[in-house]
Amino acid sequence: MPKNVAPNTNDVSIDDRTRRDLRRLGVESIPAGWRLSTVGHACSIRNELRLPLSVEVRQTMNGVYPYYGPTGILGTINEFRAEGEFALIGEDGDHFLDVDIKPQTIHVKGQFNVNNHAHIISSTPECSVDWFFYFFQHRDISHSLTRQGAGRFKLTKAALEKLPILLPPTSEQARVSEMLRAWDVAIDKLKALRAAKSHQLIGMTQRLFGDAGELQKAWEKRPLSDISTRVRRQNSGGNYPVMTISAKSGFLMQSDKFKRDMAGQSVERYIVLHEGEFAYNKGNSFTAPYGCIFPLNRPAALVPFVYFCFALDKGLNRIFYEHLFNSGSLNHQLSRLINSGVRNDGLLNLSSDDFFACEVPVPSRSEQDNIASALSDAKREIELLGLELEAVSRQKRGVMQKLLTGEWRVGVVENKDAAA
Repeated sequence: MPKNVAPNTNDVSIDDRTRRDLRRLGVESIPAGWRLSTVGHACSIRNELRLPLSVEVRQTMNGVYPYYGPTGILGTINEFRAEGEFALIGEDGDHFLDVDIKPQTIHVKGQFNVNNHAHIISSTPECSVDWFFYFFQHRDISHSLTRQGAGRFKLTKAALEKLPILLPPTSEQARVSEMLRAWDVAIDKLKALRAAKSHQLIGMTQRLFGDAGELQKAWEKRPLSDISTRVRRQNSGGNYPVMTISAKSGFLMQSDKFKRDMAGQSVERYIVLHEGEFAYNKGNSFTAPYGCIFPLNRPAALVPFVYFCFALDKGLNRIFYEHLFNSGSLNHQLSRLINSGVRNDGLLNLSSDDFFACEVPVPSRSEQDNIASALSDAKREIELLGLELEAVSRQKRGVMQKLLTGEWRVGVVENKDAAA
């Protein structure tokens, strides 16, 4: 494995700027046979291929050709301006702030269009599209951005041209890109499998709890008030965490959701909820337009007094009802009970009597147990796929760091490619 050597001076002389660029790239020296250059010198910026169109205009141009922005496809239109294989890097946006999670580049090919919020890069004899795509995919370029208002930044063409880039011989670029594509294939397969499993779970849940479900029609229905007891116990000075409910995530620490403790002096009015008891947040949101219901999965917590809280009767499977409520099974009833939308405090106009009058299915305990087990197993499988996806993505990032800086070399023939 070749050792790193001092910077090569083909493109950039050994000066303070060179040392600065190397630090920004996270290396101390340039690998043998590689060069330090800039995007402006090594790459071809093809912004003349961009096609700026407003949303209103695009709506009149329905078609099959993708229309890209800085982070992905915005839609399709009936004509194309760019054809071939390119890499895109954003000109502006907020994705620059989340480089560890959000890719900064897009690989595109075929016939397509790009708006004026992304730069278009094509291959040259010195730098392939694939190498540019991977080199900047998760690279922090904040040092070259200018601010456009709160939380929004811009990478001008002049700043893009000055970005430093390490260049191995094109044969090594191709080998590195091939290795990283293999990781991408594995990641895409995991994403597809997780999406398929999620779709299956949604379908299973709807068949069980949807209005058209055969089992749902056969089950006995009873008012929620008949199978539960309302919880109204107030805080008597205990040291409980203050929690709130998010439609996407369930129970969260209130300080985590709002970045500060919202309870203040009103905490004595909060309800003490015990593990396994449910709370209905009647706050309106895009995810849950009729509110959401979750059980508490910790020993105890304080929740807002505006929540409708309840404990299921003994003999009922809590997990079964957790899945049922999470499916939105009560939404049809709630939509008819809610009066005139949302109040000034953001809560739905729904009385506790109307909420607890909602009818819920009460199948036999054996059915509850079997359904709860099947749905929990399916949900856990999706969670495990998510963890595997995170692990593989982290591994890829580690490999990228080694390969894109030359710390790891792949099939290098010394002095041959280097001299090319």
